[in-house]
Amino acid sequence: MGSTICIDEKNINGDCYSIVSNPETNKIVLMVNTLRASQIVYLMRSNISQEALFAVSCVTRNMAPNYDWVARELFPNAYQVADKFHVVKNIIDQVQSVRISYRQELLRKQRELEEASRKQPKLLPDPKLQRELKNLKKELSNGDTQLQLLQRSKGLLHKLPTEHTASQKLRARLLFRLFPDIKEAYKFSVALRKWYQRPMRDGTSITPSRHLLERKKKALLEIITHHLSSPCEEVKNIAHS
Repeated sequence: MGSTICIDEKNINGDCYSIVSNPETNKIVLMVNTLRASQIVYLMRSNISQEALFAVSCVTRNMAPNYDWVARELFPNAYQVADKFHVVKNIIDQVQSVRISYRQELLRKQRELEEASRKQPKLLPDPKLQRELKNLKKELSNGDTQLQLLQRSKGLLHKLPTEHTASQKLRARLLFRLFPDIKEAYKFSVALRKWYQRPMRDGTSITPSRHLLERKKKALLEIITHHLSSPCEEVKNIAHS
């Protein structure tokens, strides 16, 4: 079966399957139409020897709690690694959530201002109201309004800073200046993604050394601890995930 195992779920024609595989050989160990941990454990133990299960040293898995239980029950000698794809997707979703919240708030504000403006006497408009409405629709240095900036920033928040085009770099500077919570969430997400990119192995060793694991763990805790007290809920969600 191998020393490295991957546990994930896959949707096939509307049905959810649990898949246990060996990522080094790309061979499937178990594919079953259930997400129930007890059933997965039973089927694995019925078909795989205890010796083979105990020989597994690394389990990369989906972040779902049921797979955590499966990994602990079946592979007691293995350390667990949350699957990078699912972790990064969750991080990016939280960053996008901040952007969407700001956009919804601006849409609400614009709607209320426009409704209030229509009720004002045409000859005696409220100058404060008109000024707020004008500022909301004012074009920024790149030609975007604030609402357009939030809408068009979706793509750049998916990318690392080194992947941004010239126009995205300008848009990012404007976005982060106007919406500091988005900047904080994005910078946090970049730090975590870079942590994942750093090597998990020493030289040609198949499995990481205890020293390297401890060093990686310490670096991750430092990144997370710095953001646990953030006033931004999405940032705290990333830290606690």
